[in-house]
Amino acid sequence: CEWVTEEGLRAVSNLTKLTILSIGGFYDLTEEGLRAVSSLPALTELDLSYSHVTDQALQALRSLRTLTSLKLEECEKVTAAGVQALRNTTVAPSLHIEL
Repeated sequence: CEWVTEEGLRAVSNLTKLTILSIGGFYDLTEEGLRAVSSLPALTELDLSYSHVTDQALQALRSLRTLTSLKLEECEKVTAAGVQALRNTTVAPSLHIEL
């Protein structure tokens, strides 16, 4: 997904029945891009593996009430503190985060 843009993520955000999204390898994944993703009301699984997502950008996912699986494999800019902050603030009680 290295060529996906934030504009592309905004377009995907119109897919209200989308349940699984894999955008691993998206190097320039920002908080704005994740905010677009966080507007997907049915999203249950999100794979951000091998991206340059940051702790701050992850906070945009707090509103994903249906999210049950978040994959962050090889996300070198994500720290344990960032993951814990997301767990502390997420409204999805059964969120499983895979590092």
